[in-house]
Amino acid sequence: MADKGVPYKPQLPYSGKQIVIDSDRVHLNAKEDFILLLANKSIGLSAGLGSINLDAKADVVINAEGKIRLGIKPTDLPQNEIPEDSPLVKGDQLFALLTVVVGVLNNAAIGLDISVDSDGHPVTGNKLASSDLKTLAQAVSPYLSNLLSTKSFTR
Repeated sequence: MADKGVPYKPQLPYSGKQIVIDSDRVHLNAKEDFILLLANKSIGLSAGLGSINLDAKADVVINAEGKIRLGIKPTDLPQNEIPEDSPLVKGDQLFALLTVVVGVLNNAAIGLDISVDSDGHPVTGNKLASSDLKTLAQAVSPYLSNLLSTKSFTR
């Protein structure tokens, strides 16, 4: 197994007891209950030329006591250029935050738009800033309703 950033790397060649099933196709079917794949160290799923598909009529749950990592660290970069793991965004919190930010932008635009100087004259610079803030808020607002996935969720 090549080093591709996976946490467990088995010792090769293997010297313990093992069962190898080698065929053009292997089909496992549990007619009444479920199939368990259990291992003390790791379970690897690999498709040399294709894809790995997980299908369910209900939920697909991936859980770990440690981190759940999507993707592997690139092996073609110098060590000092390998990016750190980056956490996923929690959609509901981001949606709430962006909704507040858009509201604040709109309120600031209104305040700037009606602001006057000490003589009661409109402040030209504030009018321009108000227009920019309104444009930004109007540009962001339509995207908020489609920001959240209806299929993928995280905790």
